[in-house]
Amino acid sequence: MEQGYLSDEIYNLVYSKVPRICVDLLISNSEGILLTRRAISPEKGKWHLPGGRILFRESINESIERIAKRELNLNVNIKELLGFMEFKEEDGRTKHSISLVFLCEIKSGEVKLNHESDDFIFSRQIPENTLIEHGRFLRDYLTLNN
Repeated sequence: MEQGYLSDEIYNLVYSKVPRICVDLLISNSEGILLTRRAISPEKGKWHLPGGRILFRESINESIERIAKRELNLNVNIKELLGFMEFKEEDGRTKHSISLVFLCEIKSGEVKLNHESDDFIFSRQIPENTLIEHGRFLRDYLTLNN
């Protein structure tokens, strides 16, 4: 098991009792915002911002860099904290996640997805099949920045 990861059993126990902290990356270029389509559960087939949980003893910047490299094969510059999203998931027990959303730009690399996503787009429009919370955040962001 990679350092900082919990077994599924421990992970599910811990995060059925306390919120988990995550980061999402809003990577923008002249073509639009980078969205990936989930190839795994939960929410398989939905468009979303790339992101994931912050590991124990990992700084926020380290988690952003790890996620960008692991999920997208990119090195990014972290520009600013844009805000947060909150998720309350139901799967037989309540899970609660808080995700900090950071504006990032590509420093180097070309998008190459790992097994978690099966497609990506750079878009100025929010696809119809986007995670609800991500769509809400993106609508607010696009309204303020257009």
